[in-house]
Amino acid sequence: MSKENIKPLADFILIEPDKVEETESGILLISNERKRKETGTVLAVGVGGRDANGKLVSMSLKVKDKVIFNKNVAIKFDHKGQELCIIREIEIWGKIE
Repeated sequence: MSKENIKPLADFILIEPDKVEETESGILLISNERKRKETGTVLAVGVGGRDANGKLVSMSLKVKDKVIFNKNVAIKFDHKGQELCIIREIEIWGKIE
């Protein structure tokens, strides 16, 4: 997936979620799914949001940053066989360094 395929607008960020670890038999247990943190890699970022005065506020993340985000508000979708998420920057909890 190249970032040219989908370009987020405003303060949205396109993320490739990390793969969920499975058991040796390939079975994912529901309890493990609930406990896992949602992490991923930034594929593309929008130009930024606007403050109350209409001034453009630039994004604090860039392509290839590793992040942890709120999986409950991320919009997940399939793009050319790959699971992706799009989410507002404010819903990203942190950058993993």
